[in-house]
Amino acid sequence: MLKIAICDDDTGDRERIAEDLRVYAAAHQEHSIEMTVYSSAFAMLDAFEKAGCPDIALLDICMPGMLGTELARDILRCSENTDILFLTTSSDYAVDAFALHAADYIQKPYTQEKLSASLDRVIALRQERTWLLLPCEGELHRIALEDVLYIEADGKRRSFSLASGRKLTARLTAAQLQDCLAGRRGMIPCGASYVVNLAHVRCFSGTDLIMDGGERIPVPRRLRAQIKQAYFLLRGGQKRMTDPRYIGTILYVGLAIFAALLAAGLLMQERRRSVQRTVLLWGAEGLILLLDLYLCFGLLPAPLRLPVSLTVGFLSYSAVFIAVSADGFWKKVYLLITFFCVCCISWSGGLYLCYFLLPDRPMAVKYLVRTALHIVMALPILLAYRRYGRPLLREVSGFRKQSWKLLSAVSAIYFFLFIALMSRIRLDDGVEPDTLFAFCSTVCTYASVSVLSIGSIFYMRRDAREALVKQKLEYLASYMETVSRAERESRRIRHDKRHHDACIAAMARAGDTDGILRYLEQEQAVAENFPAWCPHPMVNELLRSYAEKAKAAGVAFTAQADTPAQSDVADVDFVAILANLLENALNACTAAHSAGPIRVHIRNVGKKAVLAVSNPCVNLKLENGLPAERSVGIDSIVSAAERYQGEVHYKVEAGVCTACVILNP
Repeated sequence: MLKIAICDDDTGDRERIAEDLRVYAAAHQEHSIEMTVYSSAFAMLDAFEKAGCPDIALLDICMPGMLGTELARDILRCSENTDILFLTTSSDYAVDAFALHAADYIQKPYTQEKLSASLDRVIALRQERTWLLLPCEGELHRIALEDVLYIEADGKRRSFSLASGRKLTARLTAAQLQDCLAGRRGMIPCGASYVVNLAHVRCFSGTDLIMDGGERIPVPRRLRAQIKQAYFLLRGGQKRMTDPRYIGTILYVGLAIFAALLAAGLLMQERRRSVQRTVLLWGAEGLILLLDLYLCFGLLPAPLRLPVSLTVGFLSYSAVFIAVSADGFWKKVYLLITFFCVCCISWSGGLYLCYFLLPDRPMAVKYLVRTALHIVMALPILLAYRRYGRPLLREVSGFRKQSWKLLSAVSAIYFFLFIALMSRIRLDDGVEPDTLFAFCSTVCTYASVSVLSIGSIFYMRRDAREALVKQKLEYLASYMETVSRAERESRRIRHDKRHHDACIAAMARAGDTDGILRYLEQEQAVAENFPAWCPHPMVNELLRSYAEKAKAAGVAFTAQADTPAQSDVADVDFVAILANLLENALNACTAAHSAGPIRVHIRNVGKKAVLAVSNPCVNLKLENGLPAERSVGIDSIVSAAERYQGEVHYKVEAGVCTACVILNP
């Protein structure tokens, strides 16, 4: 059986060559021709790695991704027994073609007769190459070259070991044997005593070649490197390690995965997990991406490889990012889609720049330059986001879920546009003007929309800052009023104490013990109407004030506080956090028409200050431990806690919301 493969990216030319070959096969049924057709060089190489190389390859030269001359070089590295015929519209590659010892170089358009004549000549030469005529003991033996395992020299006698187990001995000198094997591929000298057929080598042990029949052929030290390379090239085992195109691919994949994992750290606003778990999850994602590439490009057919690989990569990357990041869900979606859009822009831009800068360079050079351009274009954008974008988005409180949904939808539209444009890019066929114009227009409009979004976010941040400053001024005024009120109360107590002491002293001089006891009981009853919650004057006054507000609203109020008179937390921050917690709790009870209770727990654990406020609530939704609808008050709590490397957590259980603030002064 004669295996013939066709590779041409043009559909019309490919179908015509296939039809001409069918006509030739019908006229030469003695050859038993088996035909395989490929539309790309990469699909052809992948098929050869699994099913072996053909006897004859009909190749186009000007193909996207890989030139036909490069494809021929790869085929000959795997199999020296394949004959190459080039069918192309260009005459510029004739020198390169014959440097590869191509069997023929046919320019399109061609005739059926010309192709048939070329095939007749190639098949005839193959028949001459694949048969040996040996004079053995007065007889002339015709043996197939593929049946020869090795040839052993003994003086002027040459012993031919065949796959069937037979041995034929012929009287041939070294020069005669060399002439007999001239042009016959796959036969390699192994020292002065052996000529080995590499197609029948089972394995290479380092010092010996082990043949299919179990024989061990010693390899001279000076030839080991050469024979090892020839053996592995024939088997295809080191093709990817020696081919610059595959080296470029490996570098591209490795750098892409590293850049994706690096971008994860740049994109995240806040972590919701520990450093160890975060690193573990992203490390697992890197392994998933590598496994995804291996499985898709090793198991799936060519048309499904890229879509499946991209889909798995996008989904797994998005899942890990959403699991690790502490931002709101739709905010994370917006950041992810924006990141994918940036990747599309940098990748496509790298392709276009590579085409304009290096139009005639080999594909290995284009791979490496394209990788460098991809990183150079994407990295500044990510670094600018980390320097300016993250602080901007972190401080925004005016953006709600619907706003992030809208931004995500707009970014998703542009992302699909970029994907559609990328599918039309064929680097080696030239850049189509309409595709380039559409790409540039899409990038410009996306940039304009992004600038408008960033501008809106900037103004929202400014408004949020103004609201936060206004609230802080209000709490500062409240704080000063509380201090003044506490000072006035202290002066009144000191003033009244003199009268109380004088009255008690007068009753003591008169010996009116019963009067003194009655007076002290009355004073104790008055003191119980003004409970002391804790030694800290500001916290005590604030608890007393909100206890009165809760009583007026018909809401039960209990508090336990052990805050010392002097705290490491600034009074202004302590008052701002506690006042916001109490105000939100009282508003929640009023909105739910609930009688409470509001429970307050304030304690010191070492140097840490822990504040916990619980209250009934209705339909409160949380995102990453904070209310989904964040008010200015909650932003004020978070902002004050961050100044003390603190934490803020909300929890809802059985209709009761508990807000916990931990401060590390």
